[in-house]
Amino acid sequence: MRKSVFAAALACLAYVGAVAQSIKGKVVDQTLSPLPYANVVLLSLPDSTYVMGTVSDEQGDFQLEGKTDGMLLRFSSIGFATEHRPAQANMGEVQMNPDTQQLGEVMITAQRPTHKLTTEGVQTGVEGTVLSHLGTAEDVLKHIPGLQRKEDGYEVFGKGAPLIYVNGRQVRDLSELDRMKSEDIKHVELITNPGAKYDATVNAVLLIKTRPAAGEGFGFDVRSGYYQSENSDLIEELNWNYRRDRLDLFGTFRYDLDNNYAVSKMDQETRVDTLWRQLVEQRADAQSHVLNYVAGINYQLDEQNSIGARYTGDLLLKEHTTGLLNSTVLANGMEYDKLSTSFLENSESFPSHELNLYYNGKIRKTEIDFNADYKGDNKSMFTLSDEASEYYDDRKVSATNNVSNRLLAAKLILAHQLLGGKLSTGVEYTHTDRHDDYINPESIVPTTYSRLTEQIAAPFVEYARATPIGQLQAGLRYEWSDFDYYDRGTHVPEQSRTYKRLFPSLSFATQLGSVSTQLAYAMKTRRPSYNMLSSNVVYGNRFTLQAGNPLLRPAITQTLSLTAMWKSLMAQISYMDNRDEIISWSEQMKENPAITYISMRNAERIKSLRVMLNYSLHKGVWTGQLSAMMLKQWFSLVVHGEHHKMNKPIPMVSFNNTLQFNPGWTFAAQLLYQGKGYSQNIHSSRNWWQAEVSVVKQFMGDRLSVKLAGLDLFRSKMAVQLYNPHIVLNQVGYNDSRRVELTVRYKFNTTRSKYKGTGAGNEEKSRM
Repeated sequence: MRKSVFAAALACLAYVGAVAQSIKGKVVDQTLSPLPYANVVLLSLPDSTYVMGTVSDEQGDFQLEGKTDGMLLRFSSIGFATEHRPAQANMGEVQMNPDTQQLGEVMITAQRPTHKLTTEGVQTGVEGTVLSHLGTAEDVLKHIPGLQRKEDGYEVFGKGAPLIYVNGRQVRDLSELDRMKSEDIKHVELITNPGAKYDATVNAVLLIKTRPAAGEGFGFDVRSGYYQSENSDLIEELNWNYRRDRLDLFGTFRYDLDNNYAVSKMDQETRVDTLWRQLVEQRADAQSHVLNYVAGINYQLDEQNSIGARYTGDLLLKEHTTGLLNSTVLANGMEYDKLSTSFLENSESFPSHELNLYYNGKIRKTEIDFNADYKGDNKSMFTLSDEASEYYDDRKVSATNNVSNRLLAAKLILAHQLLGGKLSTGVEYTHTDRHDDYINPESIVPTTYSRLTEQIAAPFVEYARATPIGQLQAGLRYEWSDFDYYDRGTHVPEQSRTYKRLFPSLSFATQLGSVSTQLAYAMKTRRPSYNMLSSNVVYGNRFTLQAGNPLLRPAITQTLSLTAMWKSLMAQISYMDNRDEIISWSEQMKENPAITYISMRNAERIKSLRVMLNYSLHKGVWTGQLSAMMLKQWFSLVVHGEHHKMNKPIPMVSFNNTLQFNPGWTFAAQLLYQGKGYSQNIHSSRNWWQAEVSVVKQFMGDRLSVKLAGLDLFRSKMAVQLYNPHIVLNQVGYNDSRRVELTVRYKFNTTRSKYKGTGAGNEEKSRM
């Protein structure tokens, strides 16, 4: 009897095992590299009924709990041909190939860049294409649809500056992109509606994935760059790496010499009890010497787990600016005064320090990503304005601004398979402490001693699952922010705030015949920077002061976007509803309306529409990419007593060209045009053109490369009009951006770091 019961129990266990059998495997692309976020669906035969589904993780791995008898697995990913395989416990590597019928001209052989939709954004392939020969990551990013290089960073047209990641680690020093070789990049993904795992202030994310590192031993990469315009600039850089078994040591040493100048003309009209008009001409010359150094260690515990630490330091050796500002002041059309102001700025700083500790791995079925960060810096800036008046007393105004920042942050993300999909949960915490002392001994502007502290705690959850009709991803992020403001050590309740908000996100990607589509919604916020919240008053001249606004509120933006791709054509349209948008603002001093305060304020509501079209084409050795974009807003202000609509759209067109010749010659040319139109209360009043060309020659089996380039050949000039209720400001200016570049790079046994730290508190670091 016992034997019969025991046999029955074994039969039941065998049946349960067959039903709950684990199906595992790995999805790879045509180069055998892991293919993340591929849909894996289990179907029952013979009618192909949907049973369950999942999505591959970052390493291309997938797992399903289901029986294999009489079952079929369907593998699909946007931009790849669908694959079907009989289900078995160990599927091994499932290779997916590009859907050449779907992508037409784009997804072909090794010479043309590839574009495809992912579950979150648009991915551009670099490995094996002409883009891999351009030189640096910065050269590659010029060819990403919708991304534009600005003087102080990158901007996604209509979305602002993106958060940039390299292999999951956030890039805080943009010079790192200039250090990265284009040949090391596998692909770049631009996300314009980030999900809940990203900070609620992030409106765009740029993900750079490098090729798998290979080789052991010691290697280095040395680079020397010379830039000639009216001034001369230098970049001298050494990257090194030592790898042995599971140990990885790496570092960077870089020196930058930057000389620049800026010229501008301004016409400001202020209508109060008197019609004031300022005509200003200004030139500023700046020079900086900066050392950057990085050191890090990474240790691979096993194939799935690694730990590491990364230290980054910056030392400002010198930062010096001198300039001259000439102003003519008119009152009701009559000359009131003439001012000639010479000014200087000298900055000193202690070395800044940034430390990141991380653990990245997998325990049983749970993926773990943990980061802890510390950042600290101290900077002191002395300014002096020597103002000579033709009709009134002369002035000398000096100020010393001492700023120190401290940040502690931690971020934990846990991910595991659930109900046929992938569930990610996590929390991020940051604590910021900033001291900002502004001392004016002449008492012409206020002396302030401020302290700003902020704590932000943000738990989040995100779930992704494959369905019979497409890939669904939903997320929810909760952010609690406690901001405290202290004046001379005394807490100021009016300027201290606490915010509690939920930020949902939702996206759905599917294939409609030969068209790939993605629909996405996200709610985001924009917190004012600490400079915007500052109480410091900066002296321009006796008629113009610049100040922060401690009462600024965070802005809230809701975005709905639709992206579609067919063959070589990609289209995207986004609608944005901005509440409490932070805009530039000017007000008159109550005691003296002739004096203008330039500051920031919250606008109640600005609605806008963003449209982008991109077409890629190829013929012989030539590859081209044409992008057309448009940003239109709906916003109005009362200016000088009249209702002023600011709805004229801003157009933008870019045309990128590359030519690949053997052996080792690559030519590139880019033309960028931006037309007149409105953004917030600022009118771009001049058509703007920018052009650059470059040629790269590789020697010695690609170990040595030489690049010659001409940048901003037309010396682009910007012209804007700023509208406020009592003021209209017209400004035209340009800087020392037209130049010739000569860069020589030599690499020896280079291996890329395996560092997987992503950083925590990244948005707070940018605000500092």
